[in-house]
Amino acid sequence: VLCVPGNHDVPLDRPLSRWFRPWRGWRAHVSDELEPSWRGDGFHVVGVNTVDRFEWQRGRIGAAQLARVRAAFALADDAPPALRVVAAHHPFERLRGDGKSLMRGAREGAEALAGGVDLVLTGHLHRWHVGPLAPGRDGGAGALRPGAVQAHAGTGLSSRLRGQENDFNLVEVEGERVTITRHLAAEGALEFVPAESLRYRRGPAGMTP
Repeated sequence: VLCVPGNHDVPLDRPLSRWFRPWRGWRAHVSDELEPSWRGDGFHVVGVNTVDRFEWQRGRIGAAQLARVRAAFALADDAPPALRVVAAHHPFERLRGDGKSLMRGAREGAEALAGGVDLVLTGHLHRWHVGPLAPGRDGGAGALRPGAVQAHAGTGLSSRLRGQENDFNLVEVEGERVTITRHLAAEGALEFVPAESLRYRRGPAGMTP
């Protein structure tokens, strides 16, 4: 299990704890790591902690974090190249009408990671969306690389549904083929079921449908 913190993982109504001991609860109950990474068969995931304890909801990503991500992928010597994945709570782009501010450093982060990332896994918006991280979208940060895909997870176990069902994403990697399947639970349902799948192929142009 690879976990990265979100803004609800630091205290909201105890500002002194949030400023001086923000990760006490996370380390006690979840993990000692705030930015874990994992290399599996055909994929390489680097976690990024985008929580800003001084600005509770918005989030941020900094130059040192971006350098760590770039270095991790640059040192990889997988043959064939593994799917390169960044996992973060806050997205690198906004969705139209989401009503939330883009995290600080998102645009700079997108530019810094250009050419080195295939897939970005994010949450925070409580809305499901999978598609190219493309310039020109409302609040968009620009493309991480040609064909880079950002997969927003919706709401897994909460009543804050934003007009959508509870859901999660399952990413399957088989060689150059990547499948992202949305599993959802309708209101009143007792289990999640596959709802739709998007299939991509990795190549010189990045991730293409």
